[in-house]
Amino acid sequence: MRFVFCGGLDCPDWLLAATVVLSKLSSLRLKVICNEIVKQVLGQPIEWPKVMKIATEAKLETFQLKQVVNCIEYVLTSAVRFNVDEKTLGDEMTMIGLPKESADQLSKAYATSKDKMHSVLAAQSLRMPTATDFEWRVDYVLDSSS
Repeated sequence: MRFVFCGGLDCPDWLLAATVVLSKLSSLRLKVICNEIVKQVLGQPIEWPKVMKIATEAKLETFQLKQVVNCIEYVLTSAVRFNVDEKTLGDEMTMIGLPKESADQLSKAYATSKDKMHSVLAAQSLRMPTATDFEWRVDYVLDSSS
């Protein structure tokens, strides 16, 4: 199945596997983690004690927490890259197996900071340098003594 937030391509297998772990989280816990990931994308540090507390309450292992963080970051940044609207993102997240409430929380976190994330990610993208000052001249030889 093709997804807009993946650029019209199939969803990566690792993301499908991570949604199993994401579905174990309550929507409120997912909301807090999403807000922390948004802060990270915007250049602010993640409050790891808060995220670790949520992970221990949800009985997640360290590798599962890494899966959750990577999955949310991928979804949010890809959705910004491909300019996905909030409703489409929520619908596609439910299609890959996320509960409706959790998908709504993810899409709300995306919608509230979409423009900010877009400007930050656009500033971080690879750009070719532009010429700032350019001078030139032409030398022409009128006569040669050969």
